[in-house]
Amino acid sequence: MSLTRKPIRLIHIAAITALAALTVSPVHAQRSSSNPIELGADAAFSRISSDGDSFTRLAIPLEFFRVGFFVSDRVSIEPSMRLTWGKFGDGDGTTSYDINTGLLIHTRKVRNAPQLFFKPLVGFTGYNANESRSQPYFGLGGGLKVHGNNRMAFRTGLEYQRALESGPLPDQDRFHLLIGLSYFTR
Repeated sequence: MSLTRKPIRLIHIAAITALAALTVSPVHAQRSSSNPIELGADAAFSRISSDGDSFTRLAIPLEFFRVGFFVSDRVSIEPSMRLTWGKFGDGDGTTSYDINTGLLIHTRKVRNAPQLFFKPLVGFTGYNANESRSQPYFGLGGGLKVHGNNRMAFRTGLEYQRALESGPLPDQDRFHLLIGLSYFTR
């Protein structure tokens, strides 16, 4: 793969993510008043591997914060983000972030019943430790929402992400087990 194609990939993924985020507001304004907004937070157990190296991360109570904008009874656009900071020993602090947009496809129209969902997504992860780096990725996930009442739901899911090589950052395979709560505005 040539070096000239890597920036093009990053630009394409960034453009898709930006387009999805920009379309959320007009779509939200045009939707019917019966479609809720889903606000949620997820804890995560993650396994990340690359070139024979791997590590495991457990983030409780919050790994991702997400906002779902329903565009129909079965489809929602869901941007989510993660922000972490850490310092190891006497070294400099490290900041990392993750921003993605997913398209949730629900298997049922009835919100108060347990429902399965599928979620293709695109995003990027960034790191800042003495110098900044970012890495685009795409993924696929799925899970189950179980509503306790009309406004609250328990949500669990699995997600696979494939991070693309970006400069010194190698390709990565990321697996996330997510467990969270959702609050619906309507």
